[in-house]
Amino acid sequence: MSTIAAYSGRIVHDIQFKGPPERERNHLLQFVAQKVGQPLNREAIRASIEKLYALGIFYDIQVEAEKTADNQVSLTFVMVLNYFIGTVDVVGTPSRPNSNQVISGTKLQLGEIYTPEKLQRAEKSILQLMSDNGYYRASVTAEEHPRADTSQIDITFRLVPGPIAHVGSVTVKGEAGYSQGQIQDIAKMHPGDRLTSDRISSSLQRIRKAYVKQNRLLVQVLISDKTYRSETNVVDFTYTIQPGPKVQILVDGFKIRKSTVQKRVPVYEENALDDDLLNEGRRNLLDYMQSKGYFDAKVGIKKESDESANELRAIYVIDPGQRFKLARIIFDKYANPLRHPTNTGNTRCHR
Repeated sequence: MSTIAAYSGRIVHDIQFKGPPERERNHLLQFVAQKVGQPLNREAIRASIEKLYALGIFYDIQVEAEKTADNQVSLTFVMVLNYFIGTVDVVGTPSRPNSNQVISGTKLQLGEIYTPEKLQRAEKSILQLMSDNGYYRASVTAEEHPRADTSQIDITFRLVPGPIAHVGSVTVKGEAGYSQGQIQDIAKMHPGDRLTSDRISSSLQRIRKAYVKQNRLLVQVLISDKTYRSETNVVDFTYTIQPGPKVQILVDGFKIRKSTVQKRVPVYEENALDDDLLNEGRRNLLDYMQSKGYFDAKVGIKKESDESANELRAIYVIDPGQRFKLARIIFDKYANPLRHPTNTGNTRCHR
């Protein structure tokens, strides 16, 4: 077989298709601009390939040319059919991540067009998922099982997890206010501990919770460095901690129990502090005041920063206004409920 350019201008003797079933030949010929009996034209070949690609059923199309005995040219469209992803299975998974988690991590969707590139990305995603769960020495191979009758391809991933890694050194940066050993105890991250993704994420939550108990709602905790040491199969961790100021939520202008403030201001529930949460707390406190009869109450917010004490105060300033009280309920004994079904009496409120 030779390139098309070498035979440009020669008469096309015949056109064949390699790849699709023979029964599709006449159908596919309708999309070939190059015709039998006409000189070979590169533009016609290019247009033919574009039309065949537009059918959406071919992954690759190549055109090969061969000289015939009568000095003409025989064309062959070599076509690789598209396959669509069928079932995706995995064998050899540990308890975590389990097979469903690994399959989900491949990002392969039933019915989408299969490509080797997608398969490579799926393998990389599996290895990343495994390393996130402590299996840094994991390996994976893929088996492809095409089904020509349905144009589907079933894929089986064979996974060898290898030994799980363990926690190496655990160091702390920043003004943590705790010793390195105390942070390890709080985070439950000690050298030699079995490494899992849950252990890592829980360690951050535990550290954050310890500072929130000190009212440090602006604390920032992150793993700033994570280094895998292959020779010992351990991972060294560095936590960077910025405790931030102590936060006080105060009320001025009206006495409200602390437990009520904690219930009404969502910064306590979310363990965070931002303007959205403070404004939601303002609305909740306003509802609380109105439920107590202070229908004209006003609630504002101001912030104060005390750098010397490393404190931040969010103060709800409440102007309760007059309190409304229920004075009396009057029932009109002469009212006819049949004629006035909605007028059963009068209720009056006084300041």
